[in-house]
Order: sequence, then structure tokens, then C-alpha cells
Amino acid sequence: MIPEAESRGTGTQPAAERSDSGERTTHDASIFVPEPDDTLVQWEGRLLVEPLPDKPKDLAGPRDMQLALAGSPVEITTTDDDHITAGLVEYLLSGDQLRLKGNTQNPVEIRSKELGLLTLPELVLVPREGRGVILGGGNYKAVRTCREPQL
Repeated sequence: MIPEAESRGTGTQPAAERSDSGERTTHDASIFVPEPDDTLVQWEGRLLVEPLPDKPKDLAGPRDMQLALAGSPVEITTTDDDHITAGLVEYLLSGDQLRLKGNTQNPVEIRSKELGLLTLPELVLVPREGRGVILGGGNYKAVRTCREPQL
């Protein structure tokens, strides 16, 4: 029999169980419970995390941080089920600024069930100020909805 303390597991050790064959097995247990407003990052294949050789010029101080995700493409799904793709996504902590950059293979595309499709080379969003700036030319295809006239 496995002692009770050993079978419970800890934050660093997976919980232990017995299989039908009587052999000891383990499974991973997580204490992380995502909140609805959390940002989750998922990937397939290799993920490389490394500091940049030179500091980004926009950093406000030693405790500021800039996050950059490069992909083919980077894909974002919002809580409203909008889909955003871009070649590069950058987030600057001090400015609460999100920058989406496209390239020839992966332009910035924002697909919304309510608004349609917006394709552009670069977009800067500042959520705290409720504004966004489109840099460069782009295309917008609106969603058309036909409704019966109200009598």
C-alpha cells in the first residue's frame, strides 16, 4: 500500500496512483486555473525564448518589458471569437501598447463575425486610451447582413 502522504503528490511531484495491474503510475497535476481574462500562449513545435542582444529603444526603464512573438503566422483569438494573424506581435508593458506587424507572407488580418475582414501592414493598439493606429494602406471587407424591414 502507498502511504497517504506519498499518494497525494506535491506542487513539484505528480500524484501517484495504482493501475489495475497493481503497478505504480503517475500523472501531472496543475495548480494553475486560468481566469477568463488571462492571456494564454499556445504553440506547436519548437519555442525559443531568449533575451534580445540590444535593448529595445522604447523601454521606459530597467523594470519595463517588451514581449515579441514571431510566427508563420502568430495567431490570436479574442474572447469575442475574432481571429487575428500577423507575422510579428509586440507588447510594450510601460505603454500598454500592442503592435501587430505583417510581412509579405503574413499580413496583419483581423477577422470578425460582426465587422468583416481587415487586412493591413501594421497596427498599433493602445487599450488604455481606447485607440488604434493603422500604419500603411490596407483593405476592409465589411460583413453585410440583410434584415427584414420592421413593420
